[in-house]
Formats: sequence, C-alpha cells, structure tokens
Amino acid sequence: MMGERGIKRELAKGDADYAVTESAIGLYDGVSSCAEIADLLKIPILLVVDASTSSESVAAQALGFIKYSSFTPYKLTIAGVIANRVGSKKHAESIRRSLKAIKVPLVGTIKRDASGIPSRHLGLYMGAETSLSASALKSIYDSRDIELIQQASAELTLDRPPELKRTRDAVIGIAMDAAFYFYYRSNIEAIQKRARVVYFSPIRDALPDVDGLYFGGGYPELHAAQLSANRRLLEGVKTNADDGMPICGECGGLMYLSRSLSTVEHKRVSLTNILPVDIQMAEKRQALAHAEVEAVRD
Repeated sequence: MMGERGIKRELAKGDADYAVTESAIGLYDGVSSCAEIADLLKIPILLVVDASTSSESVAAQALGFIKYSSFTPYKLTIAGVIANRVGSKKHAESIRRSLKAIKVPLVGTIKRDASGIPSRHLGLYMGAETSLSASALKSIYDSRDIELIQQASAELTLDRPPELKRTRDAVIGIAMDAAFYFYYRSNIEAIQKRARVVYFSPIRDALPDVDGLYFGGGYPELHAAQLSANRRLLEGVKTNADDGMPICGECGGLMYLSRSLSTVEHKRVSLTNILPVDIQMAEKRQALAHAEVEAVRD
C-alpha cells in the first residue's frame, strides 16, 4: 500500500541489529507478495512449513518454493526452514537430513504440543487476553538455532528518513479499547509527526475535543451492546461527521461507522449511522479479497 519508498522508509526507522519482516500469508500470495518485498529489500527468507504429517516431504516443499522462484520476476534466497508441529526429536532429525540434501538448513522446530495463542475469525487473540507463559516462550526460543539465523541475515543499507515537522496544531482522536486495537504503528507515528494524538474508548468515553477521528480495526461485534449503549458518543461522532469532520474507519472501525450491526446470534444494535449500510456478521468467512468501491454520489 505504501510503495517501494514507503517500505524502505519504514524499515530504515528501526534502530536494531536485526529486523524481521513477517508474511501474513503464503510466500507468493497477495497483491504485494512476501516474495516481492523480499526481492525489493534483498533479504533472505525463513520458510515456515507445517510438518505435522510429513518429514522428508518438508524438503520437497522447500525445494518447490525454491524452484518456483525461477518462474517469477523475483530473485529469492531461502536461508532456512522452521518446521512447525514436529512430533519428536526423531521426526526433527528426519526433516534435518532431508533438508541437508537440498542444502537448506533446519533453523528451528516447534513441537506439535507446544502452547500457542488461540485464533478466532480473521486473527489471533491479543496478548493481553491470553498470553504465552514464560516457559512456553523459552521452549520456542530454545528450539531455534539463533546463531544460524544471524549468519543468514543480510546487511541492509537504507537511508534514514528525514524528520517530519508538524504543519499545524491539529488534534486527532484515536479509538483505543477492547473493541478497537488493530493499528499499524507507523500510521500512528505518521499522525503524531503532524498532529497531537489523544486516545479514547468508544465503549465508555465521551467524544474528546478533536479535529479528526481515527477508528482502527478490532472486534466491535464482540462489544456491540456496549458500543451501542454509549449514545452520547455515537451522536457526537454523527454530528461531527455531518459537520464535515474528517473521519477514518478501517476494518472494525468501518463497521462502527455503519447504521447497524447484527451479530452471529442475530442481535441487532444501532451505531453511528454515518454510512447508510447495515453490517451482518456471518458464521463463516464470506470472502477474502481486496475490493475497490466507487461512490456514485457525495
């Protein structure tokens, strides 16, 4: 979304010896794939493979990913494999031997019975809701060959971006509570360079004195009744929207700007009524793709 300059700018901000870029889906999948980003930044790839029902076939999968790159515009380096859901030491050694045959190291394993963070629709539970124990984290850390991962890391030379100056003394309100907490840190940093940021809770707070509003992602459907009960805030947001206040809503935040929200249990609650649409949660995911919408009127 931010283009080549934006990607390099964000990475250059980091003050660290090593940086990790995480792919949310498959290596070659998506509008801007992990493969494209890795080629752009010239960084090596650690391939995470589900080994729950295979051992030597893990190497076959890795080799497939390596060979497939020759059919793409991208030049990639698979620096190692992390095997997920491994059953035993014997299982791990079998995977290690097969990967050695294709000259790819096994740099880590995660046990089949390892403690993990549970997932729900479109994401994981947040750390504050269900955190891994110190022993679980140590177990996962100990399974990595950190020295090998460090050796595989590429050295990057990126110019640090110039500091941005505030253009005016604007105040932006950012929704932050149990219903809204999915934000890209760089987005908030970009706002803070240009304006003062105040945080508020759509569940319990009144509308702060601001020049603009930002509603990020989250799970408003899990807190629908509480959000709907805060009529003072809903009416305040609607009034300011009608008066022309700039408001950004993404993911769950976009849902909050709708007329109403119906939960999976078909309990319907009214919301801000800024957008003339009604949201219905479904039992199963309906689609997963980008969509471009053109407004037919202002």
